[in-house]
Amino acid sequence: MPKSKINILNSLLESLFNLLLLSEREHFLNNNPEDIANGFYKHKLLISFGPIHLNVPRNRFLHFRPSILPKPYKHTLSQDYNNLIKSLILSAKSLNSLRFSLKNMDLPYSNEDIDSIVDEFADKLKELNSRELKSDWFAIYLDAKVLEVKNKNNIVKQGCLYTFVGVSLQGKKEILLSRFFYGNESIEKWKICFNDIKNRGVSRVLLFISDDFNGINKIISSFFPLF
Repeated sequence: MPKSKINILNSLLESLFNLLLLSEREHFLNNNPEDIANGFYKHKLLISFGPIHLNVPRNRFLHFRPSILPKPYKHTLSQDYNNLIKSLILSAKSLNSLRFSLKNMDLPYSNEDIDSIVDEFADKLKELNSRELKSDWFAIYLDAKVLEVKNKNNIVKQGCLYTFVGVSLQGKKEILLSRFFYGNESIEKWKICFNDIKNRGVSRVLLFISDDFNGINKIISSFFPLF
């Protein structure tokens, strides 16, 4: 399989950031029922991993700009903002880091407001990772990123974030799966991930792109024999 030609981590962050922005708008609309959603506008955000392209939600009547976005024309991100980006990556395992990061960003929200936004984000993230998927895909990019995460006992442990990015037959990029497991990258964890997308509807893929992790070709062939 050829190696990845897209930045999988950036693709994941784009998707998660867009979910977070949507969650903030949902919170705003719940508190301002006289207003309604009114589409999106494009915004490029430069982060340490490279540029990510966001769909920023807007409203029809009242002025709304997500407070989670950096201030306009600010080109250097603060450490708090970098912590937010890291917590988004870790959200596949736990939302505690995301709550903590948002509460330390001097946002115009109470702790209860932030809890509400994170709860909305959690619902959207669960839907992202459980929704029914199209059967046919042009390509699926695979990645397992090693991360160090504090467990519930506040002990730092190593784990892997497994991410599947699909490219549809029309050329549209989508996050298909993002799951975190403690421990090293392994065949068994890859099998769990492939079984997940298979059960959610994926049946035909023209191309898989990944690194040369030992055994990955055999796993793909077992789930997609025509590959």
